[in-house]
Amino acid sequence: MRLKTIATLAVSALALFAQSETTPREFEAASLKPAKLSPFTGNSGMYIGCLGGPGSKDPQRLTCTKQTLRTMLERAYHLRSAQIHGPSWLDEDIFDVAATIGSGATKEDTDQMLQRLLTARFQMSVRRSTRVQPIYALTAVNGDAKLPRSQPDDDDAAKSREMGHNAGRKAAAMRGHRIVAIMQAHMSMPELAESLSARLDRPVVDSTGITGAYRIELVFALDGPDAGPDGATGPEPTTPSQALAELGLRLEKTNAPVEDLFIDKITRTPVQN
Repeated sequence: MRLKTIATLAVSALALFAQSETTPREFEAASLKPAKLSPFTGNSGMYIGCLGGPGSKDPQRLTCTKQTLRTMLERAYHLRSAQIHGPSWLDEDIFDVAATIGSGATKEDTDQMLQRLLTARFQMSVRRSTRVQPIYALTAVNGDAKLPRSQPDDDDAAKSREMGHNAGRKAAAMRGHRIVAIMQAHMSMPELAESLSARLDRPVVDSTGITGAYRIELVFALDGPDAGPDGATGPEPTTPSQALAELGLRLEKTNAPVEDLFIDKITRTPVQN
């Protein structure tokens, strides 16, 4: 009888464990509300974007300031703007989000929690569709990249200022062009590919096979040299391929299945907190 009771308790415990493993994680607390200012105005020095989460200095809190719903969907689903299909106001209305993340959550957990928060508050119904599209594959030249490893102190204020100074110096040499700067003290190759995807003309997929975090400093121009009054042009700007080559990386044009997100149903005013 005692063995039967122990066996019953063991089965119950396993069932509860399995249930806890399959139950989606949620933010411990979350506030999502319309922001008062446009994304392009505000107090001087105010940060506009998303901060915090696992891997940052504030791993248990996610804060998004004055973000459109599209930009938050891009973050949550790791998609480019062109891959998200919905009403035009996705790019018009702006929102503030402040969420508390439970201990032990990963970046993937946090992305999924943000997906569920946006779905619930905007009463969204979405579907995903995959189609073959032109992409760039991010690869390592000869399988050997020249990437500087992140250091424990790389995220302090001095390092941030140094990286900003480097970006400003390189951008000044390409004055008159549309400049892109990717400066991050701790960046993985999938994160670099995602950052490039948001800036280039097609999605970028990490095919380097490189793991770990690196100090990335990339500055390049997205357009050609401007012509002067006499038709002459200035020095050729650094292209994305040239900037990546300095790190032992390159972009290869190919085709691959790419996911699109379609919003079939949504309410413009989010459900109250």
